[in-house]
Amino acid sequence: MGWLAPLLIRTKLFFQKLWIKNYDWDQPLKESDQKTWIELSQAATGFHKVISRKATENTAKHRLVTCADASTTTMAACTYIAHEGEQTLIMARTKLPSIKEKHTIPKMEMNAVTIAARLSLTIYEELRKAININEIVILTDSEIGLNWIKSPKEKKFRGLLVTNRINETMKIVEKLRDEGVDIQFGYIATQHNPADCATRGLTAEELKNHNWWDGPDFSRKHRREWPSETQLFTP
Repeated sequence: MGWLAPLLIRTKLFFQKLWIKNYDWDQPLKESDQKTWIELSQAATGFHKVISRKATENTAKHRLVTCADASTTTMAACTYIAHEGEQTLIMARTKLPSIKEKHTIPKMEMNAVTIAARLSLTIYEELRKAININEIVILTDSEIGLNWIKSPKEKKFRGLLVTNRINETMKIVEKLRDEGVDIQFGYIATQHNPADCATRGLTAEELKNHNWWDGPDFSRKHRREWPSETQLFTP
């Protein structure tokens, strides 16, 4: 489900670094790496969070809100289900870039938007028979990523990777539209973006009462009450 992504991302990055160092599977860690592993293990030990088993009402209309973010090391997306002022984390995903290639931040951010679109589609397809989901909003703090989505046919200066991610994202948009879902994209400031913490990590204490669990405050409200900077649009 990815709920503990902010707590575990540093461990995930540590494993990637061990891979880069070409450790054999049965090779003991160097002292510095052993120390790092112990610190990571202790930071994640003992985390406890009570999560409601019932996140929503079955018969009402619901909105999925998916937030995306990327750093130099990680891409992340997290999805919330919103209904009548309530909002709950449903699922999240993090992904590390390939160690064989170097990616710019804009490319990482576009990847994160596509991950968010995939996650939204997956959750919609899993829940649509049980819950009425009539709208999906994907939010990111990447203005260049949003501009790419606004003009999907403009290929100048984008490169193959970005073009492929835009094409995949637009196919997901079309599929959801065919299902009668209103899907929009918009901007969210970094300080309000819960996906940000999944790219940089949190301690167990920081995670307990973080907005990771219930998303941005504004997105639980009716869309006409959202900040003007969100600038929602339909691609």
